Amino acid sequence: ASFHTPLIFFLFSLLIAPLFQYDYKKIIFWLTLGGLSHLLADALLTHHLGGGIAFFFPFSSAKYSLHLFWPDQSYLLLFPMVLLYLFILLLRDWQKGRKGNKESGNCFGARR
Repeated sequence: ASFHTPLIFFLFSLLIAPLFQYDYKKIIFWLTLGGLSHLLADALLTHHLGGGIAFFFPFSSAKYSLHLFWPDQSYLLLFPMVLLYLFILLLRDWQKGRKGNKESGNCFGARR
């Protein structure tokens, strides 16, 4: 569909960002990133009618797809995505721990 393009996701982000009560630029960034991750996931799929994702619309109407999975095999992506999510959570907690240790002045995080 012509709505599955990075440009449309970005314009949609601009349209709905004012509905959130957070920093406007951050909301646009995260909504666009979410849309792009959706497009990349769609690009992994094999499309029945030879479709794909028009990454360079409106400059080109060429559609791209990696043809790795059929749409009914999306569950194969679930395990790697859960692992990636857990890795991101661990990385975030590790960074918070490092920041807390630097503020406390010792390597164990104990306050003086």
